[in-house]
Amino acid sequence: MPLRRLRSAVAAFLFGAFGAGSAHAFAPAANNAPLEFPLEFRRPAPAAPQMRITDAFPMRSSRLDANWTVRFDRRTGVTPFAFGGGVSVAARPVTSDAIAIAAARDVFEAAGALVGVTESNSEVVDVRRVPGKTAVHFRQLVNGVPVEGGDAFVAFTDAGEVIAFGSTFIPESGRVPGAALSADDATAAAAFALSTTPRADAALSADLVVVPTPVGDSLEGRLTWRVLLEADAPFGRWETFVDAATGEIVGRRNFFHTVNVTGVSQGDVEDFGYCDGVATKPFKGMRVNVTGGSNATTDDTGNFNITHGGATPVTVTAQFLGPFINVNRYSGLGADASFSGSATPGTPLTINWVGAAQRADERDSFFHGNRVHDFMKAIDATFTDLDYAMVTTVGRTDGFCPGNAWWDGSGMNYCEAGAGSANTGRIGNVIYHEFGHGVTQEVYSPSNPGSDLHEGNSDVLANLIDRQPIIGLGFTQGNCAGGIRDSDNQLQWPADVSGEGHHDGQIIAGFLWDAWQAMLAELPQAEADDVARQNWHQARKLGKPQSQPSQVDWTFLVDDDDANLANGTPHHAAYCLGATNHGFDCPAITEGVFITHTPVTGTFSDGSAGFDVTATIVSTEAALDGANLLLHYRVNSSAFTDQVMTTTGNPDEFSAHIPALNGHSEVEYYISAADVAANSKSSPPNAPGALYAFDVVWLYETLEAGSAGWQAGAAGDNATGGIWQYCD
Repeated sequence: MPLRRLRSAVAAFLFGAFGAGSAHAFAPAANNAPLEFPLEFRRPAPAAPQMRITDAFPMRSSRLDANWTVRFDRRTGVTPFAFGGGVSVAARPVTSDAIAIAAARDVFEAAGALVGVTESNSEVVDVRRVPGKTAVHFRQLVNGVPVEGGDAFVAFTDAGEVIAFGSTFIPESGRVPGAALSADDATAAAAFALSTTPRADAALSADLVVVPTPVGDSLEGRLTWRVLLEADAPFGRWETFVDAATGEIVGRRNFFHTVNVTGVSQGDVEDFGYCDGVATKPFKGMRVNVTGGSNATTDDTGNFNITHGGATPVTVTAQFLGPFINVNRYSGLGADASFSGSATPGTPLTINWVGAAQRADERDSFFHGNRVHDFMKAIDATFTDLDYAMVTTVGRTDGFCPGNAWWDGSGMNYCEAGAGSANTGRIGNVIYHEFGHGVTQEVYSPSNPGSDLHEGNSDVLANLIDRQPIIGLGFTQGNCAGGIRDSDNQLQWPADVSGEGHHDGQIIAGFLWDAWQAMLAELPQAEADDVARQNWHQARKLGKPQSQPSQVDWTFLVDDDDANLANGTPHHAAYCLGATNHGFDCPAITEGVFITHTPVTGTFSDGSAGFDVTATIVSTEAALDGANLLLHYRVNSSAFTDQVMTTTGNPDEFSAHIPALNGHSEVEYYISAADVAANSKSSPPNAPGALYAFDVVWLYETLEAGSAGWQAGAAGDNATGGIWQYCD
């Protein structure tokens, strides 16, 4: 069908700006999966090499040269992430957006070709703040047209010290061809490629963007229409990139990702899901009304207190409705659950939500929806974007159902059980996950990250609340031992990237899960929880990272407490463990104390002479503190014993001795060191959460030879499954 004919069919739908927000399903929709494919430049590229700023990367200001490290992207010729010791560029505290923007421009001027950002090719997107830090974000323009993924930033402390900067601007060499297709043509092409007709009741938009396109080892700009439309079949809100010269579809994704009147409101709740059975729980956040009078919202314990005069009995009503959650049954399931009863002022009334008058998914989605809302408010009280009565539809049988759930841009949707899949409105961390899409939507607004970041971070929010890595426990009806994703995994970036957001999101979720577990092993639970929650949220709020490696970088940046990533961060070891477990780079530590140690490992038959533990220890910043060069060891899980390490006479080498040990000794140990400037280090890096270990036994036989008199294949051996043999 010619484009011109298509255009006439859909032009009437092209109006206004596309509505804010996006939507995401909990699980991949099998029928839609082949329709989604990322822009080519967004596919994982080889890791950017990490190196010090040298003459190979000249700066226009020597102030940023010393002790700074860059990651260099050979496709763009610029650095997506540079970090080092804090340098005062603003020359005064960053107390306003204007000061921050001007200081950021100064940094770009100093960095020159290392970032490729000028006044003429960039515009300010926003200025973001978290406690102690400010980041200014820019986007690239080519002839006034924004570049998709062309971002740049500078991060400051509140005192005005630069702690990091970066750019993904593409080279500006070469001409970007103009648009041969109109917006109507592009919209028609997008609809035709989906074999759909856009919904008449949903807004469409078509905007020009420059899409970076791989050409050899570089990236060049390609003028493209970014079309947004909503359709019933295939179900979704579709973002399609249409080449403005040829009409080729170069990328597409789906944004459906997925003496007063007093008393208490309580009822049956499945916490954390139907697999855990039913318990009586208070319903927080429920609006309770006195007919013809006032109303109140239940508190943490489910209690309400409605100001009312007189002693005459009144009628009290309630629904699964409050300031933050509004549960509705899907069409055809009858009226929403409600309560109406008589109360005498001064006599507490119990509203008991039990039995068949309500659906389990109504009770559960209201309870868990309020829980996840309050969880986010506890992390960031200023996060008010989701402070509205969020429509939560239960029992759906349309769209992606059964076996799914989705965020639709402003509310949550849960499927009725069917085809072997459970009712998703009865699984707590599915509800936390869907709310997480709303969090990501508002944290990133007006931009929107890829589906892997959407899905992975929704999983992270669920992990943080229910403290277990399985996502969708009980998703298959009756299977309470398994879910559909796991944040405790060994997936690697970029080797295990599949292009499917739910799968790939497990990589960033794995990074954060592993780091949190490392902190829990080392810190009090409340402290580890606070660090994990705050750094996860504040890194996204400050940096708006558009890729998983970028989110890892911003996590380190937010964790930093002294404007100097070169000397590590308070929780560098835990985050570095999570990063390396999943193929991400850690910001290299180039300052402070360094320990090089070959561990004592293995199994020993004789501990009578004890064991020497030796390490090379140096500091780049100050003299070592001899009293704090320590070997910490324990035997058979007893308390740690500390030994001061002393010089061996070899350069920078120190040693300590573990005394004689009996057989059956299991030894664990780590080394710690500090300098007089209070820089410190442990080996292993996250000790004592991780330890070196070896064993001493009373008898040691390798069984790899007959030296101890073992005999294999004795005469008369009648073993039916083979004969004994020496083996490793």
